[in-house]
Amino acid sequence: MPWAGLLAVAIVVALDLCVASPGFPWASLVSRVEPEQSVYWGVTRDRAELARVGAQEDAIRIAVLGSSRGHTGFLHEEAERVLPGTAIAQLSHALQDPATVHALVPELIEAGLDVVVLTMSHVDTHRPVRLEPLPAKSTARVATLAPLFEVAGASWLFENRETAYRIAAAELSNLYRFRDNFGRAGLNRLREFPLDERLEGPRRVNLLGPAAIGVGGPARLVPEREIELLDEVLPHQRKWPRQLGWYREVRDGPHVSAQALLLAGAVDDLVAAGVAVVVAECPIHEIGLRVQQPGAQAAFRGFAAQLGATDGVFNLPLDPEAPYPMTDFYDLFHLNESGAARFTAEVVGFIAREVLPELRAQSRSAP
Repeated sequence: MPWAGLLAVAIVVALDLCVASPGFPWASLVSRVEPEQSVYWGVTRDRAELARVGAQEDAIRIAVLGSSRGHTGFLHEEAERVLPGTAIAQLSHALQDPATVHALVPELIEAGLDVVVLTMSHVDTHRPVRLEPLPAKSTARVATLAPLFEVAGASWLFENRETAYRIAAAELSNLYRFRDNFGRAGLNRLREFPLDERLEGPRRVNLLGPAAIGVGGPARLVPEREIELLDEVLPHQRKWPRQLGWYREVRDGPHVSAQALLLAGAVDDLVAAGVAVVVAECPIHEIGLRVQQPGAQAAFRGFAAQLGATDGVFNLPLDPEAPYPMTDFYDLFHLNESGAARFTAEVVGFIAREVLPELRAQSRSAP
């Protein structure tokens, strides 16, 4: 490459590193507005929320993480209203899983958070690990590969070497992170690199790419079984048959150990930095519980209880005596307004009873 080309690449990468750094004034770039229903929420909005909450030094700063189930199921503005003196960042979005949470930990710590709430369940730990080059999952970093390497070994790393290369490139220059958000601002062409064909063109993305660890399930069930299951759900929920395939991915396998290592590592790092962690089990549609492999929910609850035995970690399992009915769900995967109101009230009540008193006691005892 000519020297002029090398210089141009160096300048672009340097600018990218500057704009993509956590120290960038994200709050002035991205105002706090309700995002479109899109899987492209990504790190730009996350950092804007962290900047907003981090600036409120007199408040108890809380961040809520989880997949789209956590995003629709936890009403952060209602939680702020019920918990005066708190500032809550809603960082949950589509495709957020233990790998994404693990990669976000350094920025969560840097934001000076007091509490991190993980709205998760066995659907997060017992589905295959996917390392997708998508904006919503673009926080993948090289450190995230270490637990996966520990579980799957050198052969796995070799088989997924292209993904590893992309993660290394993304960490070096943050090339995946803000594609959609900058695109909406008209800045996309100034910083876009065609590193992955799945990011080319508007919305031409395979959301469920190949599994890096574990076995992906079928996109759809066999027609007879699908009809049988959908016949039992509410009429408006029958429009979402593909979600049954997501539940079919819930099974045992090496991916469970990998997800557990990622989640436990994230929790350990947060607690070591003085951040309290709440593991709040997210509700599951009753049809999903019937489709998935038995035993996954019990395994997750055992894992969450083990995490909760550590100082600074609080475990909030679902009440088995009061399951969420299907009328609390918008589709087969996400809570509707009534279900979200109930789940939010349970999480907020738990934080008020169990977490905040301990934080205040620590604050009083601090020199």
